[in-house]
Amino acid sequence: MREKVIILIIGITLLIIITGILTFTNKEEGNILKKIANLFESNNQEKKTEDKPSGDNTGGGTPDSSSSSSGTSSGGGGSSSSGGNTPPECETKPISYSLLKINKTETCNTNEGEICTNKTILCSLDIQNREDITNGNFKVELKFLGEGQNINEPIKTIVYEVFLEPQAKQHLESSTTVQSTGENGLANQIVNCFYKTLEVPEKCID
Repeated sequence: MREKVIILIIGITLLIIITGILTFTNKEEGNILKKIANLFESNNQEKKTEDKPSGDNTGGGTPDSSSSSSGTSSGGGGSSSSGGNTPPECETKPISYSLLKINKTETCNTNEGEICTNKTILCSLDIQNREDITNGNFKVELKFLGEGQNINEPIKTIVYEVFLEPQAKQHLESSTTVQSTGENGLANQIVNCFYKTLEVPEKCID
């Protein structure tokens, strides 16, 4: 009877040991399988990361834009109110130009002693477009005025309208003849030439 009890105890002990060993083995197998799965998942993520291009600038920069500079100025076509090639949709300013070689010649045609009674006055100048790109229409006014004469009451007024290409120059010249009698007569006085620019092409402000 005692031997049976000992055998039973030994059997139960062996059963417990075997059960523990099997349980431990199942846990280890589960951990091993989980580790293997995690390893595969990690490898897949690394592969995806490697396949993705790094530092891709596609769409990240601003494409080169031509510009033209205006102002150019840039901006194409269109004309200013003065007939130049200035685009209308920009802030503008008059272009650079010069009035050069302003000259006056007085010639007495008829004398009465030391008094001139008939005189011709010749006025001339050059107008130059100093721009490298912009062309356009220029309008210049010339007034012949006697000494001390009101500018609003000239002897004669002439208006020139010229179209100038960039860096182009044009000579303007006009004359008038006056007649009078006596020492204080207009022909015996100094007559001057007064110029006023009425219209200048415009260009876009850079």
